[in-house]
Amino acid sequence: MHIIYLVFKLSLLFTFTLSFHALNAQDLRVVTRLPEIINESSGIEITGENEIWSFNDSGGAAELYQCDTLGNLVSTVTISPGTNVDWEELTKDEEGNLYIGEFGNNANARTNLKIYKVSLPFNSPDIEPEVISFRYEDQTSFPPNELRFDCEAMIWYQGYIYLFTKHRNLPMATNLYKIPDQAGDYVAVKLGSFLTGEPMEDEQALFDYWVTAADISPDNKRLALLSSNKVWIFTEFDNDNFFEGNVEQINLGHSTQKEGICFRNNTELYITDEYWSSNDVGRNLYLLKLDNMVSTDIAEIQNRKKVVFFPNPFSNMLYVKDNLNIEKLYVTNNEGTVVKEISTTTNRIDLSPYQDGLYHLVYYINDKWETEKILKLE
Repeated sequence: MHIIYLVFKLSLLFTFTLSFHALNAQDLRVVTRLPEIINESSGIEITGENEIWSFNDSGGAAELYQCDTLGNLVSTVTISPGTNVDWEELTKDEEGNLYIGEFGNNANARTNLKIYKVSLPFNSPDIEPEVISFRYEDQTSFPPNELRFDCEAMIWYQGYIYLFTKHRNLPMATNLYKIPDQAGDYVAVKLGSFLTGEPMEDEQALFDYWVTAADISPDNKRLALLSSNKVWIFTEFDNDNFFEGNVEQINLGHSTQKEGICFRNNTELYITDEYWSSNDVGRNLYLLKLDNMVSTDIAEIQNRKKVVFFPNPFSNMLYVKDNLNIEKLYVTNNEGTVVKEISTTTNRIDLSPYQDGLYHLVYYINDKWETEKILKLE
């Protein structure tokens, strides 16, 4: 993670997300705190009832850590030769192989994307991996103009690895790619896209729509995608046409840097988040029981929306959607002083002359005043 990203993400978390209203409070239970060495869990997989594997995010050691559901560190395995430029995901196949996603690509400029494949059980603390190298079939520039080639999510399914990208531009979406699960050098074939959404009412941060992890249930009937405060569950899909099935969105009730997800069984999910020492937040192992959930259909969410301002945070230009009923619209600074009056017929708000910081959109609609927080960042 880039330092500037962490700075504004922490700022957003404690300025905005703690006041968010969860549309559906879920049974997201903390099971334990992970061992201290796993302070940036960015992928998770289980190999037994109480056997959990994880690793640290970019810049960590090239090591896998096994812990139990009490938070005890059980073993450490070094991947050698191997590097951890930006490990982002962990999955497994039916033969007892683990796949480590060495494909974090924040700047979208990497040309050395790879996946390490290692076989269980481990008979040594040092394991030599097989290497699956790949590139995206539709990326020709490094970096491209639009940042759509970062990746933090993958699954194994019927002999193939499936990659779910993390977009850094609107519209917020994830692209699905497919490569073989054998060592070699491949072109990742694009299969489709899923629109995760755009900033909605009471949901301000773009990172709430970034896909940070994925897993498929043991019976292959449920696909789960994770963000910092959501899980999308796909069902009723045919073969690997995951995005053509049904989808439900589960709001987890709070936003942390959640980057690991795996099915414990067909109806329960483990989730992990990274640790923020400044506020003693994260480094948790959570359990989410899908049978207890009250999910929200995405179409229902879209129908509930009033006015949408996006992206948020933004740099210079802020866009407005569904603004036909707005009668008055102002931008105020954090002290409440009006700094700009906006035409209610526009769908673009140019704030490039103003310094970075927290602002408020104050608008009159349906016979009442509404307020929306926005954050300007270069």
